[in-house]
Amino acid sequence: MAEKLSSSAASPETLTFGAEIRAAVADGASRLPEPQRDVFALYAGSGLSMAEVARILGLTLPAVKTRCSVPTSECARTSSRFVRPLKITDCGAAA
Repeated sequence: MAEKLSSSAASPETLTFGAEIRAAVADGASRLPEPQRDVFALYAGSGLSMAEVARILGLTLPAVKTRCSVPTSECARTSSRFVRPLKITDCGAAA
């Protein structure tokens, strides 16, 4: 009976955390200049490769990489608010 009571559904905390991260990314993306926003949306939002984004938008691969670098860096900076830095001691190794 206990097996039937367990659930693989995400906890309310996990759902809230995910919603906060999605909102932060969406907010940041909305402030990007349109060329960066278009590339970022296709690359990060749709899961396309940079080569596929370049082909779809008629850009060179270096142009896509350049336009994606700022949003990607901003996402990393923004997400650092949600995740604490990992320390070696957190992994059980001696400091």
